[in-house]
Amino acid sequence: MLSAFLIWAFNDGAYSWLQNPLPNTGEMQSAGRSGLFSNSSITQDQQQDSGVSWGKSESTGSAEYIAKNVTETVPHQDVNGSNPGTGNKSANDVPMGGRGGNISMAEPSSPSAGMQRQCDLFKGRWMYDESYVLYPPGSCPYASIDFDCRRNGRMDSNCDRWRWQPQDCDLPRFNASLMLERLRDKRLLYVGDSISRNQLESMLCLMRAAVPYHEPTHKSKDSSKFNQYYFKAYNCSIELSWAPFLVRQNPASVINGSTIKETLQLDIIDEQAKRWKHADILVFNTGHWWTHEEPYNGVDYFEEKGHVIPYMEELVAFEKALRAWARWVDANIDPKHTQIFFRGYSPVHFHGQPWGKKVGGGCFKETEPIDVKIEEQIERIYGERKRMQVVEKVVAETKNVKVQLLNVTQLSMYRKDAHASSKLKYMKNENDYNLVDCSHWCLPRLPDVRNNFLYGLII
Repeated sequence: MLSAFLIWAFNDGAYSWLQNPLPNTGEMQSAGRSGLFSNSSITQDQQQDSGVSWGKSESTGSAEYIAKNVTETVPHQDVNGSNPGTGNKSANDVPMGGRGGNISMAEPSSPSAGMQRQCDLFKGRWMYDESYVLYPPGSCPYASIDFDCRRNGRMDSNCDRWRWQPQDCDLPRFNASLMLERLRDKRLLYVGDSISRNQLESMLCLMRAAVPYHEPTHKSKDSSKFNQYYFKAYNCSIELSWAPFLVRQNPASVINGSTIKETLQLDIIDEQAKRWKHADILVFNTGHWWTHEEPYNGVDYFEEKGHVIPYMEELVAFEKALRAWARWVDANIDPKHTQIFFRGYSPVHFHGQPWGKKVGGGCFKETEPIDVKIEEQIERIYGERKRMQVVEKVVAETKNVKVQLLNVTQLSMYRKDAHASSKLKYMKNENDYNLVDCSHWCLPRLPDVRNNFLYGLII
């Protein structure tokens, strides 16, 4: 009991339901899916190659999709873009897809940058690539102990080698020097919960891997609700604003001897919004804190127009809060000055039933992405699709400002191997699931890929 409380205390409350994950949230709606996990998501070049066949891996007991006898060479660079070479599209490909994030890209096979086409960066597949190393595990001082899996005792490195390959183009390799130049005299601000902190630390690690001589200066304000890392040489900053719901959370208090219960004001933006208005690039997210006990139950927790509502379904409240955020964006953001992104919901993997795990700690000791054949089982258990449909609808309805959706939910769903997983060195035995974290993500790993999407859309 004490260990569970300590986990909650030291990790922003995000693990408060680790021991008792959410119940089955029902079937996920399938609207908007675009041929996920079918062979049609293989690139056209591969489809025409007579050497491609699909089947079970002989090396594992699970049904693992692999492309046999095919090695395709693609352009490849180090994180700072200074060492061009080649990267091999490995035989271990996991096809999947998603919606959103169109980008105008040069044809991958064309030498002419003038030949452009629209590309959905979030529709593609995971590919195992031995040459894909962004920075060595355990090497980044900005990765907190929660996210630094190497320091926590996880020594496997294969999970770091999976890179994302869009179906119709190549995702530009992260170039930290170019990113810093793009951020010169600007503010990049992440807004949200501990998953946003995960992303902030990832970006700092990616930067440091390329320009270690430009160490940023760290500042913290408002009781650590606002963190800023300032790069003096570029007069730019990478920042985090703590606002897990995006709308205002009223903490519990005692007035005249009476306890006033904590509430969430669905129609009032978070007080941190004063720091958002003049940022140059904003990356919003919300989601994980909505699954905590009080908002999930919805009893005497949500407030509108100064009145506490006896009961409101959590997903309804989630949409109301997003609409309050959208109204604030339309009223306060100058689209000529600020570029806005909304990162999709980050999935969890506490339940291991879809991939045959019968004990707790669904992501514990997982080293490979989920098999594409169990997609429907995952949807029935987790239900992220319903939440993302709300996000997609609200984001599309902003009137004055274009908000770009970083639609990472489904591609992240298949990375059960990429979570922070557990503090292995603190576990008394393998059944000590109190320390298993199937919510946050290892660094290096998936957060770096998500930041690579951001890079590809702003460079």
